[in-house]
Amino acid sequence: MGPVPDLEASVARPVLQLAAAGVIGIVIWKVLSILLLPLLGTFLGFLFMIVKVALVVGLIVLAFWFLKRRGETGKTEPGEPGEATAE
Repeated sequence: MGPVPDLEASVARPVLQLAAAGVIGIVIWKVLSILLLPLLGTFLGFLFMIVKVALVVGLIVLAFWFLKRRGETGKTEPGEPGEATAE
């Protein structure tokens, strides 16, 4: 008894459709990734520029805070210990 041609054809057809859909999906993915790569690079460039600006602004704010705090600790109010009194 030989193979049944109708059964083999009915089983092979969905597998071939699935394989064709997979190959087409991979080709589309590769083409779009090549086309969208410059857009991704531009987006990452802007993102890192924003992060760098935020870090610089944070360092400037930290320097002002540190200098302000350092200047306030040098001053003493009248009557506080550590103040030289003229007697």
